Amino acid sequence: MRTKGNLHFDFYEFITTKLLNYFKNYLDLKSSEIEKLYLGIIIIMINVGKLLIIAIIAYFIGMIKEVLILFVMFGALRLTAAGIHLKSDLGCTVVSLIAFIGSAYITVKYPLSISLTCIISIICTVLLYKYSPADTENRPILKKEHRKKLKIKATVTALVFIVINLLLLNKVLFNLTMFALLLQSLSISPWTYKLLKSSYNNYEKYEVI
Repeated sequence: MRTKGNLHFDFYEFITTKLLNYFKNYLDLKSSEIEKLYLGIIIIMINVGKLLIIAIIAYFIGMIKEVLILFVMFGALRLTAAGIHLKSDLGCTVVSLIAFIGSAYITVKYPLSISLTCIISIICTVLLYKYSPADTENRPILKKEHRKKLKIKATVTALVFIVINLLLLNKVLFNLTMFALLLQSLSISPWTYKLLKSSYNNYEKYEVI
């Protein structure tokens, strides 16, 4: 297999690849299972570091519960929908702080009505179905069948969140769900990739030889 473009070094990608190679030595995994394991490892690694920083700040401003709920829902969506990675770890942390703390603050101080959050959540779910999974240059999702499965799982996860909220009708929880869906939709949008000058649909750059 070969690529037509150049790859850049990424600390998380490097460590995750090392861990993945270690697990492959002890586990008999199919290619699709390796892809799932890779996504799981890198998401955990990236999110744990950011979560610690975000949680500390959220604790001191009194929004730890809301931020953690938002973070868990976003992580569950990103596990299958994937999405863009900023090239700078510092930039990623800063953007995450603004996104999660800002979303929690709006939820607590200026919550939208349940009807409006439901409409926005449904729109975001449609976007998830249309654009997920969104890969990166360092980790293109090559197999069409695997991309389809990830798309379905991401969409189902979003729909489950919406149904749960419709049953509970809790304004704060519904607002947090809406922001989780909105943030994830933005992270997989081709416009976001274009704005940040990142390559989109990276699997198209690869060909089997």
